[in-house]
Amino acid sequence: MADNSETKEIEDAFNSLSLRDGKDDLANCVPRPDFGRQGRKIMVSANMFKVTFKKNDLIVYHYDIVIESVVNKNAVLPKELKWKVWKKLCATAPGGPVKWGLAAGAYDRERNFFTVHRIPLSKPVVHLPVELEDEEGATERQRQSRNFRVYVRFAREIDLSVVLLYSQGQACDPAPRDMVAMGKAALNTLLRQDLYDRFVPKGGQGRRFFTSEDAKELPDAGLVLEGFIQSFVPTQSGFPAIQLDTAYGPFFKPGSLLGTVTEIFMGHGGGGGRGGRGGRGGGRGRGGFGNGFSNSSAHLANILSARHNQEKLTRLFYGAKYTLTHRTAGRPLQIEGFTSESAERFRFKINDGNGRQERMISAVEYYTATYNLVLKHPSLPMVRTGKEKDKKVFPMELVNLVPFNGIPFAAVSSNQTAEMIKVAAKPPPERKEQTMNWRRKLNYSQLPKLREWCLEVSPEMMKIPARILEPPQVQYRGRTITPRNGAWNLEDNKFAGANRPLKVWSVVCFDSWMKDPDISKLVGTLSKNGSIVENRNPPVVSSNLSELKQGLRNGAIEAIKKGGGSHPQLIVVILRSRESGLYQAIKRIAANELKAPVVTQIMISAKSNNARGIGAYLSNVAMKVHSKLGGVTHAVPVPGVIDQTTMLVGADVTHPPPTAKDKPLLPSIAVSVAAVNGDNNMFVPCVRFQTGRREMIEDLTEMMKDHIRLFEKKNGSKPQKILFFRDGVSEGQYDLCATIEMDRIKKAFKELDPKYNPKITLIICAKRHHMRFFAEDRRDTDKTGNLLPGTVVDSDVTHPYAFDFYLQAHAGLQGTARPTHYVVVVDENNFTADRMQGLCNSLCYSYARTSRAVSLVPVVYYADLIAWKARDFVYPAEDASDTASVVTGSSGSGTVHASFDPQQLYKRLEQVPAFNEMMWYM
Repeated sequence: MADNSETKEIEDAFNSLSLRDGKDDLANCVPRPDFGRQGRKIMVSANMFKVTFKKNDLIVYHYDIVIESVVNKNAVLPKELKWKVWKKLCATAPGGPVKWGLAAGAYDRERNFFTVHRIPLSKPVVHLPVELEDEEGATERQRQSRNFRVYVRFAREIDLSVVLLYSQGQACDPAPRDMVAMGKAALNTLLRQDLYDRFVPKGGQGRRFFTSEDAKELPDAGLVLEGFIQSFVPTQSGFPAIQLDTAYGPFFKPGSLLGTVTEIFMGHGGGGGRGGRGGRGGGRGRGGFGNGFSNSSAHLANILSARHNQEKLTRLFYGAKYTLTHRTAGRPLQIEGFTSESAERFRFKINDGNGRQERMISAVEYYTATYNLVLKHPSLPMVRTGKEKDKKVFPMELVNLVPFNGIPFAAVSSNQTAEMIKVAAKPPPERKEQTMNWRRKLNYSQLPKLREWCLEVSPEMMKIPARILEPPQVQYRGRTITPRNGAWNLEDNKFAGANRPLKVWSVVCFDSWMKDPDISKLVGTLSKNGSIVENRNPPVVSSNLSELKQGLRNGAIEAIKKGGGSHPQLIVVILRSRESGLYQAIKRIAANELKAPVVTQIMISAKSNNARGIGAYLSNVAMKVHSKLGGVTHAVPVPGVIDQTTMLVGADVTHPPPTAKDKPLLPSIAVSVAAVNGDNNMFVPCVRFQTGRREMIEDLTEMMKDHIRLFEKKNGSKPQKILFFRDGVSEGQYDLCATIEMDRIKKAFKELDPKYNPKITLIICAKRHHMRFFAEDRRDTDKTGNLLPGTVVDSDVTHPYAFDFYLQAHAGLQGTARPTHYVVVVDENNFTADRMQGLCNSLCYSYARTSRAVSLVPVVYYADLIAWKARDFVYPAEDASDTASVVTGSSGSGTVHASFDPQQLYKRLEQVPAFNEMMWYM
């Protein structure tokens, strides 16, 4: 047993433990008022497998676990190592109750262990020694580091019958809900035990598992791996279920880091775009060392010397695990960054142990003297690993990436994304069969621990009722249309609401092949659809992509000259083809770097000059331009729900890309968008910057006050009913959103007028979930095999008692359509299920820039669009010039471009109210 000081440390460690996996995120949400009845009834299957408890009074015993190294008890041990230690403990435990308890239990690879057989503990906290086998060639210190202590403390009993009662809507009080949360955590941990040894867990809060079988190559040294996501959830059906869905993830190819870096920055045609430009404006590579446009590492070294490429290198590989080729493989190391100096320039102190004084030596000299290695690529930077007190560096050529190193989401190139979509976008019949294949592979009925816990998992998907809602009426000027299959034709229709007459505008052409751009077709389409275009011959400016900013500035100047000194309403930008980095740069310059922000519309000459499909293309552009000029393309009335006293609001928060630990954290971006007219089809945004990685909107009070004031200014009175749609909230924070953000909204009401108290309904919209539905009858599908637009599910697989539903309002064009999960967390307007479902379905037809239903209520879609566009103004661009300066702000602002003040975008929007009141983000 440990001495008193050790006991105190272990107690402190135990006291910091918490269950993260079972929290009921809908604990205080609005109870379901009723079930929807409108629409045509159908049957669907869901990727949910019913779980039956064969024993009604099953008790699970929860134990707190702390595993520490004997040599360095403060070391943070990786999950994989803890799992090895735990398995060794189970294998070597003495027979009897301890052995039985461990064998029947489930360990989460961190701090929690659950078992159906109580383990007798002689003391409140006991420790068990565990020694792992020595690795070949291990030193004495390495052998000592294979010794561990496992501390065990009994935590609580968990009655799993409460989980069943919860699914039946009978355990809604706080105490039973806490028991349900612990039960969910225990059962999710149990379901993962067998998986840890068969698959590799990556992301998804421990729910995603991948295999290297059937790996597909991606551009830029990537692989797409197939896997699955699994989760235990209580459902409204009266039984819990296992949700099972396919998963795909981008990973680096295992093997030489040097080869991977070469392919990304130089080789296999990886030039241009995000996938590997050979320096700014560089040409395309053709295969890396010995096979490309440069036959040595000198060119790669030159590319990596640019600061934006150094930052890109760190973003790509930060946290990646690797082994070394020049010494015996041990536990994988982790990349913390890269040196700014090359191996030949990197120098450090060394003491050779022969009584000589410390001396400086280069990395090249060190490897020659110590390992008899002559580095082949000494001009390249070195890999940095370890913490501040134990930093180590290794030449890139000696580093091998281990399998299953994920490519960071923000670093996935456009080429990789396109290839991943080809692999992952499976039509519904294929996706359903893939899910069933995973169900058969997991083979729950053959798992001894599940039998020990008396659980039985159905081999078939749940079959549940659904309904297909009727589409709303879509109004144009003088005409009403009934959509079919979630779409309608703009042909021969006039836009519903007039735009501000287009007078002051210009065209900037960056396509060198187009000497005299013909803008008359766009003008004709705008006029045909009812847009007011007073200046039909705008000035045209030709420019080069190398002078992007100057070209846009010249376009603005010419528009002002011809417009009599008025601020430009619009700049149409013509590009030969769409490239994401170029598109982002144009939007950033136009909004943030000209004298004042200017609305832009990008056109692709390859599409506007192609006779095939030109009509549809120009119609789509016309809808965007009309919206950007303050017009209304079409209207979708929702009588009985939305009236002149109603204000729709959408909100979202987007977070900065991951940064190295030694870099300050960039701010998050919070956006709200609100209607300014009683018809709720004209919207104005508010943008704020807040503490990085904060989910709740910090300045929501001021943002809501701005929205309400503007609504009052435009309509003569404040809104009396507010429907607030919120995106970007993670599942575990629904309850926080319902309390914290509601408090901030209510505070806005009181600060505007102590007597002002409009009724508010707050709905969370979630797309990042894994519920999928498949038609039981082919007649309920479209030509892609997806369910018809308007399909809604509000029973069986939904929450046991909260007011939620799944709605697929749109037609699935590629792969299997993902419904949106709507959760009503506050409802002062007393919606019924039919009214709420009908509202969301109708609103999905009101998206301004398209003639088809979208998957998400547009007001929150707009917030999402603005948040992502604002990212380009705030966060450093991946392909930014290496001459661009950066400044380091305080802990709240992080690293940003020197030309950018974190509040500058908001101020600039206010400089030109006409800009902010236009839908510039469309």
